[in-house]
Amino acid sequence: MGVNKLVKDHLGKEYKSIREMAGTYDIKYATLKKRMSNGWDLERALTKPNRAIVKDHIGNEFGNIGLMLEHYQISKQRYRTRIESGWTLEEALTGQGPKREKEKKFTDHKGNKYASIGEMCFHWGIIRFDYYAKKNAGYTLEEILTTPPLRKYSSCKDHTGVMFPHYSEMALSWGISQGEFEKRMRNNWSLKDALETPTNTQKSRELKKIYRELTEEMYKNNIEESVKYNLYFYGNFMGMLAVNGAFVELRLLDDIPEHILPNSFHNKYYKHGDRKFNSEQVMSWILKRVAKPTRYDMDKILKEIGIEEYDALKVWLYLEGRFNDGYYITKSESK
Repeated sequence: MGVNKLVKDHLGKEYKSIREMAGTYDIKYATLKKRMSNGWDLERALTKPNRAIVKDHIGNEFGNIGLMLEHYQISKQRYRTRIESGWTLEEALTGQGPKREKEKKFTDHKGNKYASIGEMCFHWGIIRFDYYAKKNAGYTLEEILTTPPLRKYSSCKDHTGVMFPHYSEMALSWGISQGEFEKRMRNNWSLKDALETPTNTQKSRELKKIYRELTEEMYKNNIEESVKYNLYFYGNFMGMLAVNGAFVELRLLDDIPEHILPNSFHNKYYKHGDRKFNSEQVMSWILKRVAKPTRYDMDKILKEIGIEEYDALKVWLYLEGRFNDGYYITKSESK
């Protein structure tokens, strides 16, 4: 029976195999073999980095572009599109692209152009509520913009102390339609909640954005199918999970209050700005929450799930993440 021949690096240190030597120098075995077959000397083959160091706009170094993009949580396709569109590296990585002047689609009776009805109304010193009231009454554009308001409008103040000439202007400044604002106030909402609570359309838009990004991540990891779940805390939508086997991905919304976000995610979310959490990070949180019930209860749960051995993730999903602490999940219907 033969004895394996030891191999030596350029410094004379011995290894049991070329694979072990490659691992010591943090070089892929296949890469080292290829370099040696291409005639590289041993020192160069072992010490040359796998790839050139990539730097972002503030000097942080990454082993490759992929790692840099993962840090900034953007896809290669999106990054490439931004660069090809003339964005700087900083703009491409942060999403703060060059400001483009809005197309001016609206014209007043003197031929001046504006980007919106609101901009035109602001120029002429009228409120949008009066603009539409006059328009519905059959006024010409010149009459709408130049005649006194149809009635006296009461100014108002939002919960931060900012004054507005009319509550419709206040609602629009917070991204809420006048009708939605009126409905909320009739239902005895506080002014703060009426102005700050996103509409279902806004929530749906944000949910679809997360869904698209999650789907993109699934394909990047060669995962063809996954089950999506919405994560809530006492009815407050927080983000979305994608689960495929042992793979778990969590994408959280921006601006989640500290008292809602699980402590397990605080450091990366608030200090590092992370919004995406991988299987290891999510499972760490799940394992802390899925405290094993009594043996009898667990046997019953495993039987209902249809598995023989304890699996924290499967138990958590089966119980919809409900452990009397406000958190729970529902299957996503997003397409």
